[in-house]
Amino acid sequence: MLHYRRGVLLFAAFAIAMFVVATATLRAQSVGDSDPTDAPSTRHLCGTDLLEGVDFNQALARTAQLRPAEYARIMSGAKNSARLLGANLVDVPIGTRKDFITYDYVEASFTTIQSVLTYKGKYFRLWVDLKDTARITQAITLEMAEALDSITGPSSRNPAKGMLENDQEVFGIPPVNRYSNDYVTDFLFYDVKDGFSGNGAVLGFFSPNDQSDPSVVPFSNGLNLLYIDSNEGLQGGTDGLLGTIAHEYQHLIHYARKRNSITFLNEGCSEVASILNGYSSRRDASYLNNTNVPMFRWTRNTSQAANLLADYTRAMTWVHYLSEQFGERFLYEFAGASRDSMARVDEALQKIGRTDITWQSILKNFSAALYVQSSTAEPQYRFKFRLVGSNSTRAKATTWTGSNVPDTNISVKLEPFGISYYTFTKPGGVVKLTFSNGANIAVMAIAYTNGSNTPSEIREVNPALPIVFGDTATYERITFAVLNMTARQQTPVWSVAVEEPPSGVATEPESGTGFGIATVFPHPLFGTGTVQFRTTGTEPVTMELFDLQGKRIQQVLGNTQLPSSLHQATIQTTGLAAGTYLLRLRQGGRTSVRQIIVGD
Repeated sequence: MLHYRRGVLLFAAFAIAMFVVATATLRAQSVGDSDPTDAPSTRHLCGTDLLEGVDFNQALARTAQLRPAEYARIMSGAKNSARLLGANLVDVPIGTRKDFITYDYVEASFTTIQSVLTYKGKYFRLWVDLKDTARITQAITLEMAEALDSITGPSSRNPAKGMLENDQEVFGIPPVNRYSNDYVTDFLFYDVKDGFSGNGAVLGFFSPNDQSDPSVVPFSNGLNLLYIDSNEGLQGGTDGLLGTIAHEYQHLIHYARKRNSITFLNEGCSEVASILNGYSSRRDASYLNNTNVPMFRWTRNTSQAANLLADYTRAMTWVHYLSEQFGERFLYEFAGASRDSMARVDEALQKIGRTDITWQSILKNFSAALYVQSSTAEPQYRFKFRLVGSNSTRAKATTWTGSNVPDTNISVKLEPFGISYYTFTKPGGVVKLTFSNGANIAVMAIAYTNGSNTPSEIREVNPALPIVFGDTATYERITFAVLNMTARQQTPVWSVAVEEPPSGVATEPESGTGFGIATVFPHPLFGTGTVQFRTTGTEPVTMELFDLQGKRIQQVLGNTQLPSSLHQATIQTTGLAAGTYLLRLRQGGRTSVRQIIVGD
């Protein structure tokens, strides 16, 4: 949306959606959680607000000073050419020439590009700068036209449809053209004059200016127009160029659906548009390397390439997770929702009838998925399509090995909706965390056994109570994700200890495939709960509940004969004080212990 103030034309929050390719050196993750292949130096960045501070009236005046004839042509001819083009839209023949008004970043002025129409499709027209007709060959034109109109790659949401139709089916339709009353989009291929040197280049952008009436905004082209770079844009081959187009076309649709969308969510939708069309070369290692950043931050300074890359990949990862969890109908409602920040998630969920879950639960599950990636069958904790190239890459964690844990309190400044990870490897006993200020904090626990890369348990634990988790007989590695559940900074403080298993609840190493306590529901327990467990062998089964001092509180099962299978037992916690308890399952020489929490 445009408005005038003190004679200056200003952009709204997402003035120009741009695709930038930039060079940034990424620091490898620690504790073996990354792979060098996930940190290449060159990345495409989206500088959505690169022109937000531009004084376009001043740029117009500078054009008059530098190129008076061009200024006169812009002022007198732009609106007429747009109207003439719109009036004869269907009949515009291949070879038609047209001037487009573009912004020159180097001179901070406007210039016109003389172009020629090289292709007309169902939903688009391709225009090429007359200077670039040798670079945008007929073969390249036909390849792009096919992808736009009819066929996308094998990993596309629908390979039998072009990317424009795919984007429309997921996100909605673009604005209606001002003069032709249709949704046709014009693509202008030219060498964008961006002023970048060494570390980047503008690959494409969408300007809301072009949605304005040229008689009011003289530097508007008055069309659904996307600008695509014909120089650096082709250096990665046509796939890179097509990924840019899929990304930018979503911005055009987003403008029609929600003009004042915050940059982070708009860019996330555009990245998912590229993924859904089969152009998924971007990886998210830069976000996984530091997940404790403000979730909705967007770096405005293009000299901070690493931060901008992290913002970009974080937006992609968040919306990609939402896309996989809730599908395309959710994406459609999400793109057009009236609210922003986390409330936008809830609004879209309500519109698709998912009132059973809120953004709070989703963010917790997301934190587990960032660490687990795809190595679990539980869908809420995994990515079906991973955005990393190595099986070892996951969210970066601070790690302690054995019982060598800090003997002082730990604190971390958690950014708005930020996440920090802490891993205990071979702790040699029970890991105990005690938070002194757990309000507005959530904690997810991810536990592994027997050297497996598949977690044996993923669940939320309550930071308002002492967290006692695992022992050397059950878990080889336990990771805790600590989340800030608010839009302001939080600094939780907690202590860590590794203790011997409580007296009377000591365990022996598990043996036998599948033996153990599987799930406890609900959790925390309120009154009556259900324990799901698996037995192996023919020995009788005993299940008992203990407090943390080793005192037996309840015998759930006593020397019960059960076949080797999956079973359920009822546990009664009515009358028990709220807090943490240990549930122990024994069969022959096999033992499994599970921490459970009893609620108020």
